Amino acid sequence: MEQETYVALDLETTGLSPERDRIIEIGMVKFTPQGVLDTFATFVNPGRPIPFQITQLTGIQDRDVRDAPTMETLL
Repeated sequence: MEQETYVALDLETTGLSPERDRIIEIGMVKFTPQGVLDTFATFVNPGRPIPFQITQLTGIQDRDVRDAPTMETLL
């Protein structure tokens, strides 16, 4: 019998508006009920400055994402 495999996804963004804000960090964990199979994490260059309030909340700064891949590249 095949066991279920799941993926948990965590995103950090520049805000809450899907029209104007962008993803700045992606974290994923692939797992089964028996344990973790794989993980993935990366910063994402949003192509715009990270608002001060988001840096305070997440600790992610413009310098962290400056050389990161864009979302288009990751897709």
